[in-house]
Amino acid sequence: MLKFWFNIPLWQRVVGALLLGIVTGLAWGPDAEQIKWIGDLFIRAIKMLIVPLIFFSLVSGIAALGDLRKLGNVGGKALMLFVTTAIISISLGLAMGTIFQPGIGLDISLPAGVAIPEPATTSPTAMILSLIPENPVMTMAQGQILPLIIFAMLFGIALLMAGDEAAPLVRAVDAGSAVMQKMTMLVMELTPFGVFALMAWVAGTFGFEALLPLAQMVALNYAGCFIIILLVYPVILKTIAKLPVIDFYRGIVDAQAVAFSTASSNAALPVTL
Repeated sequence: MLKFWFNIPLWQRVVGALLLGIVTGLAWGPDAEQIKWIGDLFIRAIKMLIVPLIFFSLVSGIAALGDLRKLGNVGGKALMLFVTTAIISISLGLAMGTIFQPGIGLDISLPAGVAIPEPATTSPTAMILSLIPENPVMTMAQGQILPLIIFAMLFGIALLMAGDEAAPLVRAVDAGSAVMQKMTMLVMELTPFGVFALMAWVAGTFGFEALLPLAQMVALNYAGCFIIILLVYPVILKTIAKLPVIDFYRGIVDAQAVAFSTASSNAALPVTL
């Protein structure tokens, strides 16, 4: 039985669990909340991986370049790619929202006694300062991702600058990265069970009726995502990455299934890496 289970690709198990969770939730009703703790346990296990996985993977990747000049070249291209795809995504979202206006007729009134949150007042200067952690250990403990990335990058650069003197530490970081990858694979095996519990809770608690008013907005959001995936990604893969498009799509299925079913970028990050 176990052999049969593990022979099924992870994404197929996740999608099957998602559909089964919806059916179970609709049949069970609000009492499906009794199994929500399984989904919460899965999300906690995922979040447990984030900080050490990012740190070890990023430091190990930078150290593996072996040359600061290569880091500048790779980093520059990565930044350019990030900015370009962000501009494309933002422009597409604004265009689709302007043309289809999905929010018209949507009731967004808050329940009685719920106040509208105050807008953020953080200045650009404060945002920039927040990227540099005053205490890296506290940053890791609080799960602050951007300051963690900055610290990991600086740590990796320092390893390159130290040269042979840092060789033992580089080997330790490489070992840590390999261990975290294995731990991620273990936690990912919990995905179908977590997805089943979360989808059963959502379907049982809210039902389809609660989601119908949002159908147009959700459909438009998915349409935009598919445009990015099916039109923008192939151009990047062919012109920049020089990778086979079909192989790429096969590789991202697991990450897409986890992202869709959990609606969490944190949950999708480990399997994406």
